Amino acid sequence: MKDNRDAIIIGLGYWGKKVLAEYLKLLDSNHLDGLYAFDTDDKLLNFSDKRVKRILSLNDIPKSVKYGHVCTSNGTHFKVAKKLLEKGISTLVEKPISENPREAEELLNISRKRSTPLKVGMVYRYSTAVEKTKTLLNESVGTPKIIYGDWLHNIDIPNILRVMNERDVVWDIAIHLLDIINYLYEDWPTFEYSQGIKSISGLNSTFISVGELLNASIVMRSTFISHFKERKIEIIGEKGNITLDILRNNVTVGNDDAQEIFSYYDDPLLNEIKYFIDADGKEDGRNDAKIGVTEVKIIDNLLKSSHSKLHEVGD
Repeated sequence: MKDNRDAIIIGLGYWGKKVLAEYLKLLDSNHLDGLYAFDTDDKLLNFSDKRVKRILSLNDIPKSVKYGHVCTSNGTHFKVAKKLLEKGISTLVEKPISENPREAEELLNISRKRSTPLKVGMVYRYSTAVEKTKTLLNESVGTPKIIYGDWLHNIDIPNILRVMNERDVVWDIAIHLLDIINYLYEDWPTFEYSQGIKSISGLNSTFISVGELLNASIVMRSTFISHFKERKIEIIGEKGNITLDILRNNVTVGNDDAQEIFSYYDDPLLNEIKYFIDADGKEDGRNDAKIGVTEVKIIDNLLKSSHSKLHEVGD
């Protein structure tokens, strides 16, 4: 008798609903046998899709559940992921694994001790545009001289004030820039200077970091208060320039003589989840928990060493 391949989505907020939609695609294509959902907010569990079974407590997770996807708020990632790992459930935690380096290390240790896979949800490692950028770096760009990373969120969206009061831009956005840059170069930048602008809740609404990677200067800017939405990484190299436009899912590469644009229409989130399910315990190093732990440590150090100034929401 074959083992059931059931999954559970924990947390059905904005991102959890997107994740659930992708799991439903896998359920419909027979990649999964069953799908469960849990949220502490009963209203979020009040939906009519009969393909999804609801549970009322994490203590009620059926033994048939083999995969767990954690989409709860950052502060609960550790508690929820620990419970899943201790039940022997392969776990994918949306970034960050935790906002606390000690907790992140503990999750990694539990995963190793129990031989239960633990992954961090860094969706852009499964983007074809990111993969193409990585391929082009050596042949078309060469040794990097300057690296710019911009992740600008538009302040004009209706829920931005709530977002700024609930989330720190470093954990929410800057972590993506750090992660993609690490994936492209398989190395970590070191930062010499960083500055945050805080909202009235005390969380950073803007963060700028300046440092070095492979002897190239690197500048990362992330903000919730831009009037334009932008997600780009631009690299100036000895052979040419390359721009990865994450928002439009395209890559522009070239020099003074010629430029070429590559455009893609894939679904990185579905790709990531499918690899998580199909790996079945085998190694997929792209989103290994060790990477997530390193990112937590780097960001924790950045926040502790940053020079911040207060920004009042609405100023």
